[in-house]
Amino acid sequence: MLRQYLTLVVLLVVAACTPTPIVKPDPALVGKVTRVVDGDTMHVLLSSGDITVRFFAIDTPESNQPGGQEAKAYLAGLVLDREVALEVVSQDRYDRLVARVLLNGRDVNAALVQGGHAWVYRYFARDPQLCRDEATARAAQRGLWAAPAASWIYPRDWRRLRAKEIESPQDFAGETAARCIAALGK
Repeated sequence: MLRQYLTLVVLLVVAACTPTPIVKPDPALVGKVTRVVDGDTMHVLLSSGDITVRFFAIDTPESNQPGGQEAKAYLAGLVLDREVALEVVSQDRYDRLVARVLLNGRDVNAALVQGGHAWVYRYFARDPQLCRDEATARAAQRGLWAAPAASWIYPRDWRRLRAKEIESPQDFAGETAARCIAALGK
């Protein structure tokens, strides 16, 4: 009897000391891209309904800006009518989900930068690799970087110029990966 009691106590102690595996829930939402609005905004149909998604940490040219239609077409070619995973970062003031978008494990946000269709949104971005991807796309003159430097107007400046809030845009001609990395989060 004592032996059974000791065996039970040992089993209980071992069970109590064995760590329970922690199962991380999948943070991604999964849905089908139903519409590409522009180079960094799209509609995704989730099981709960349609949502608007704004890409995190990047900014593509506005639709009426040089390179805008090309960015939209590039994004549509990648994701339209395909299933994507969304790693949601926040919700913006327009009620869009701001997310990192994955297609079969590929980072679509980074793909837009690598293809030369997006700037790194320095204020929000935290990943220095995006800056290196932008510098590589610039050096290779991919996408919008194939145009003359005078047309490299950051989308925020493009909007502000058209609204006559500023007189001249920021000069991106001499931008480097190091300057981009230094500006992350500022």
